[in-house]
Amino acid sequence: MIKTLRLYMVLLTVALPTLLCGDELSRVEVASIARGLPVQIDQNGSRIATGFCINPMGMIVCTNETIPENGYENVLSVVFDAGLKNERKSLAKIIRRDKERNLALLSVESGPVLPALRLGMDEDLSESTELIAAGFPFDTIDNGTVYLRVLNVKVVNVNTLLRDDKAAVLRLRFDPTLNSGFAGGPLLNRAGNAAGIVGRLNAVSDFAIPVSHIRQFLERPILVFTPPIVEADRKTSPAEFRVTASQVTSEPAELELELVLTLEGSPERRFPMKKVGLEFLAEVVPFPGAKVLPQSTAAIHCEIIASKKGGIEVGRLRHRLFLHGTPNANLDAVKVENYIKPLESGEPTTYLSAISAPGEYVGGGATLNYQNAFVQTDGGSQEIRISIDGWNLTFAVQENSSPNNTLKVGEYRTKKVDSHRQGRLRISGRGRGSSEIDGSFAIWELEVDKENGYRIVRLAIDFFQRSKDTGLPFYGMLRFNSTLQ
Repeated sequence: MIKTLRLYMVLLTVALPTLLCGDELSRVEVASIARGLPVQIDQNGSRIATGFCINPMGMIVCTNETIPENGYENVLSVVFDAGLKNERKSLAKIIRRDKERNLALLSVESGPVLPALRLGMDEDLSESTELIAAGFPFDTIDNGTVYLRVLNVKVVNVNTLLRDDKAAVLRLRFDPTLNSGFAGGPLLNRAGNAAGIVGRLNAVSDFAIPVSHIRQFLERPILVFTPPIVEADRKTSPAEFRVTASQVTSEPAELELELVLTLEGSPERRFPMKKVGLEFLAEVVPFPGAKVLPQSTAAIHCEIIASKKGGIEVGRLRHRLFLHGTPNANLDAVKVENYIKPLESGEPTTYLSAISAPGEYVGGGATLNYQNAFVQTDGGSQEIRISIDGWNLTFAVQENSSPNNTLKVGEYRTKKVDSHRQGRLRISGRGRGSSEIDGSFAIWELEVDKENGYRIVRLAIDFFQRSKDTGLPFYGMLRFNSTLQ
């Protein structure tokens, strides 16, 4: 793969020299470059956006607004050569979102190696600058015939540069307007480089995000932390902390990484990380002289800080490090209705992980694993409803309860058992449900916005449901923007 990529980059330099130089090109030449850049982004088989490749390894940039807030990572796909005979499709994963800059970064699982669009400079822009846009307008109609997935290339002219109080470009406006299907597509200058990315305003597009915002968005590296396994009897021995830092920009910077460790009640400790090959390493004592018992849930707060030349921070990753063997919530425990409080998470968690036993009717023996995939989270003070890819989960207090009996942190059972609160749950989906069930659930974290219709802010629930007709379990763990693992 590495040899193939290197060969491709050589061919790219020969075949597409216009991408690598700053000389002004003709309109025809820029349009020719633009035609090979856009990809179509689908969700559940329906077209939702245009995007373009920013890295030959398959990194796609698009606008954040075109990707639904609760979109499923596992049902997003990127279509290459859309509408042509050699059309190909690949599953895509959301790597990063930036609501402020209105940008999103996707990674495709497989597909052709694409030319990566080089980034221009805002300084090259002025009112009346000619740019060329490329994208997939929605439903092109000609004499009653609807043409889908038709790539369009259009010439637009900048008419306004909106700037902040420091004269930096915030947005650029252009005319004529574009069909909103162009949103997420590239705007190219006469050097064949990216000048911006098309935004969307209702049914049309007449503004763009400047290239400086794309550059800032991409300079943040993708950090992957491999924490050490720290046994209780070796907590004061050196341990190796490992981080990989991948850069998606076509102009990677020299990075420096720093490891920051903080144990509650102790001052923070900072360690520079040494680059070894593709990794950054630091060997340090995680719990120096700390009196932490094996069963303790005390954690080290880990932060990885990435900086470029001049000490300018470009990325940060947080993690909680616990002693190996510290009790934590897990599916094996939930399977027998043993609810263990989950440990803290360094970053917010959103997922559904559930197992339907073989022969269990509602889940059909399926194993569910959704990451950042919530379509709907709603309810009220007495009920929570979650919808995920056709699965519906309801957690509620006992029927006919007084208004004061609201859902709160604690354990609930469908039948009155000892001091446990009594509640209701119902897991259904894909056209299957059961009218007679029993089970239990434990709410570990619940935060709602009462002023906005009890909108769920944070949620952590573990659950166990048994259909009375089969007696088999359907159990799982659910997190939504949670501070817990």
